[in-house]
Amino acid sequence: RQTLHGHLAPVMGVGFGADGDTPVSAALDGTVRLWAGTAELAVYPDAGSGLPLTALAFNPDHSRSASTSTGGQILLQDVSRATLAQLRPPANTTRTAQPMAPAPAAVPATTAALPAEGRNLIIPAAGIRTALTSFPLGAETWIIDPWERLAGHFAGTAWLTDTGNIVIGGHSEYPDGRGGVFRRLYNVGMGDEIFVTDGALQRRYLVVNVLTVNYTDLSVIYPTGFNRLTLITCDIPSYQPQQNMYAERLVVVADEVQP
Repeated sequence: RQTLHGHLAPVMGVGFGADGDTPVSAALDGTVRLWAGTAELAVYPDAGSGLPLTALAFNPDHSRSASTSTGGQILLQDVSRATLAQLRPPANTTRTAQPMAPAPAAVPATTAALPAEGRNLIIPAAGIRTALTSFPLGAETWIIDPWERLAGHFAGTAWLTDTGNIVIGGHSEYPDGRGGVFRRLYNVGMGDEIFVTDGALQRRYLVVNVLTVNYTDLSVIYPTGFNRLTLITCDIPSYQPQQNMYAERLVVVADEVQP
């Protein structure tokens, strides 16, 4: 009879703590969340900091839960009666969940001219204006030529005709060290505008988060129930020359602003 809002990706396991009244849920956003009514009591680990969680189980008296991650870890949470009593807020206070909400529509749109044909990505604050190609999904990940000069849509993620999370990637550096199409993505900040066009279709987004994630963390590209844009590139400072790889990804998250 209640809908709990807080997880940023599909829920993979749910149960109750030792008191029988506290729901416990684990999800692909890498968090285990404890609930009192529709309010969050606790989030383990900190929101968005873990690898996706794929299952949730309890010991016989439900005093402890165990969740498994895609990285092969088993994470234990104390959900005993004593712990839940300490977490539960007093009756005269409320703590509401804080899902990442779409950006406000009050910010005026840029007056910059936008292309009228083809698929394009425009980020005025970073001086990025690029046509978009498509990156096909291979056996394990998306196939991107190391010398690709355009940004590209990750095949299988949402597009302008859908509701969901549009994912676009591009190179920050080429193999010879020259800057790629997303080399100035570091200049993007909270509240900056981003436009995606496809012929006459156009969406306007405002940046709501800029973060770095481990290169194995796919939680940022999971589907959403609202219109989101996620930009991904290799995080230049994380380059490890011995392994010839980038250990982290720079991620820019933006939510649609209705016209």
